[in-house]
Amino acid sequence: IDHLTTHKEYVSVLLAFGATPWEAAWPGFVRSAQKALIPAINGMNVIGLVTIPGMMTGQILGGASPVKAARYQIVITFLISACSFMSVGFICLLTIRECFDHEGRHDLACMVKQSRLKIAQWSLPPSIRRCLLAPLRCLRP
Repeated sequence: IDHLTTHKEYVSVLLAFGATPWEAAWPGFVRSAQKALIPAINGMNVIGLVTIPGMMTGQILGGASPVKAARYQIVITFLISACSFMSVGFICLLTIRECFDHEGRHDLACMVKQSRLKIAQWSLPPSIRRCLLAPLRCLRP
């Protein structure tokens, strides 16, 4: 959504030159996918070095071969990462579909500023909330 709102002129130029809505929103899709998959990739980087996953430990203690337990853990790790990628892709595709009308025009009417309370505003008492938000108010231009 950030790409579609902050770079709306760029998206509009691409649409004017004949790009489809999918092609016009592609750079935002790529950037969103990269940012969203960083935790999954970092988790894959350290899974064998830092952590001994519970399933693998349980299988080894249960008498299974360590190689078989490691293979199961690799498969589970890749499946979790694949689910993360599919969910990011699906959310991006639904966002692109919603932000363009049926004729392929960029339609920002779907974007509405949220006026609801945030989670921190629900759970914190007003006195603590004021103390925590006071430094942030000083940073605003």
